[in-house]
Amino acid sequence: MNGLFLLLFGAQAQSAELAMGTYGRAGAATDLSGGEADTLDILTYASRIGKGPYAEIDFVFVEEVDGAYFRAVITPAFAGQTFHYTGDWDADIAVRNLFAEAMSPRDSGWSAWAGARMWRGDDVYLWDFWPMDNLNLMGGGGAYKKNGWELRAAIGLNRLSSGAFQQQSVTVQTPGEVEATDVEVLDRQRTVAALRVGRTGQVGGVSLRGRVYTELHRLPEGQRTVEARLTEDLPADRGFTIGTEWSTWGWSDGAFAHVWYRHSRGLASFSELGVPERGYAPDGSLTGARTHLFAVAGNHENERFGLLWGAWLRSFKDADETTADWDDRIETAVGVRPAVFIGRHGVIATEFSHQRFVSSGLIPQKESVGAPALRQFALMPGVQLRPGQMSRPWIHLTYAYGQLNDDARWLWPERDPRFSSNHHHRLGIGVEWWFDSASYRPGGVR
Repeated sequence: MNGLFLLLFGAQAQSAELAMGTYGRAGAATDLSGGEADTLDILTYASRIGKGPYAEIDFVFVEEVDGAYFRAVITPAFAGQTFHYTGDWDADIAVRNLFAEAMSPRDSGWSAWAGARMWRGDDVYLWDFWPMDNLNLMGGGGAYKKNGWELRAAIGLNRLSSGAFQQQSVTVQTPGEVEATDVEVLDRQRTVAALRVGRTGQVGGVSLRGRVYTELHRLPEGQRTVEARLTEDLPADRGFTIGTEWSTWGWSDGAFAHVWYRHSRGLASFSELGVPERGYAPDGSLTGARTHLFAVAGNHENERFGLLWGAWLRSFKDADETTADWDDRIETAVGVRPAVFIGRHGVIATEFSHQRFVSSGLIPQKESVGAPALRQFALMPGVQLRPGQMSRPWIHLTYAYGQLNDDARWLWPERDPRFSSNHHHRLGIGVEWWFDSASYRPGGVR
């Protein structure tokens, strides 16, 4: 720890550097009839095929003192269609990381950080989500990693401005003035704390790792204005998550496998950045909500072939007392991506996936019980940096065919092209890349 204290309390820096990293994707596609290709999303977590343009750029400033390090990470991100496609001179911009981290000499294993950070573990690449630990935190935390053990903890706050759920302002007359002023009548911050403990070992040259994880969520009570002088009391809310992850890797280059289970209750059943639109208990709380999530992901490859897979099952029950509720559902998704590597830079990948959910409630437009489903096939020839399922950059052509069942069509309005046909096509060109990203390392193990 001596190096860390020297760093924090004024020792002279021995070296300093600026590093950069990036993750991004972009592309264009047609539905083969001259229009824009439809996005076929029917589940909570959607396939990567059809994802819109997105990019992050990491700026990492690092200083080193007596073997200890201090780094600052700034990550602006851009999402949505580009000017080249829409002709609109604007962009959706956000700051995904804005934090500093102190790291003791490597043989000590300690680190601490503060600021705004994406706090993530391993992901299911084909379905573009993180099953166990995936938080956006404004706060701080620390970690310890040594001799195969890891301990990671963080705590943060947020106050979402949408939906009058955590923050609300109303316009009132300023005393003695002509002009009106905004008064904040609802102000409640959500507290999120997380802890992860893991152990890594080796058996016969293959690495094995187990992790346990927990989150605690808390939201204080508040009062919001509904109209004029009418107000509504919002109860205090809370929730928790427990989860576990088992991973193995190392039996061949690029090979890995993960298995996750996560159970959430109450407030933790919803994203920390989400405002529930419905599903509240009669007292206005979310305490009764619960979620079970089981997921698997992995990859096996050699010099010529690769097989990437990902599957998940999610059960969700909201907090209301309705027994036949459209929001309460069981979702399942399976995807496999076989690939053939041609020479040093060529690849022909195919993808097969199936999505389905069932609910005891009625499909809103159809007013009957159903089981919406989507089957999809894709052919993706391309060029990439080197052989491997997770090798990037990857420039590719994509032809995708999606088949909706009749129940799935009713998820969209009758004038929507996705309602008018069970069969949908996408033909496009795209690219995905990551270079030294500070927060995004899809697939594999981290």
